[in-house]
Parts: sequence; C-alpha cells; structure tokens
Amino acid sequence: MKTEMRDKGMRRPVEATALNKHVAADLEPYRQLISLQRQMVELARQNELARRECEVLREKVAREIADSVARRSLTFRLRVKAKKVLRRLQGSPARTAESVTFKEPLLC
Repeated sequence: MKTEMRDKGMRRPVEATALNKHVAADLEPYRQLISLQRQMVELARQNELARRECEVLREKVAREIADSVARRSLTFRLRVKAKKVLRRLQGSPARTAESVTFKEPLLC
C-alpha cells in the first residue's frame, strides 16, 4: 500500500510498511528502557518489603534473646543461692533442712 506525503509542495510516494518498520525499529530501544525501568521499580518495591520483614525478624530475635538471657540469669541466681545454702548445710552437721529459713522462696 502506498501513501502520498507532501514535501515543499511536491508529492512523492512513500511505502507505509517501510515507514512503520523504520519507526518501530527506532522505538525498540525506548521500549526496552521502559521495560527495564518497570523492572527496577518492581525490584525496589520487593527490596523495601524484604528490608521491612528483615527488620521485624531482627527485632523478634533480639526480644527472644533478651527474654532468654533474663530467664537464664534468674535461674542462674537461684542455682547459686541453692548451692550456697547446701554448702552451709553440709558444713554444719547440727543444722537440718527444717531449721534453715530462706529470705526468698525458691521457685523451681
């Protein structure tokens, strides 16, 4: 199919399919650029989401570790107190378990 185009008052035929192919070929790098930009936006969104999830997990692990340390330190203190009491009982044969009073109740 041929179309006509005006150029300075003169008419000359131009093949429409050849013109369309040329324009399409010229626009291909721009289409690729737009596609890459869309991919970058999507990756940035995914990265932000992953960063937030990582931050939540990091805080959760920190809380669990802090709770574990607090529990461990409580049990450690109780063990130390129990060992001291047992040493006192072993060192003095006259004392019995009934005569020992604890300042704090032991929780097992």
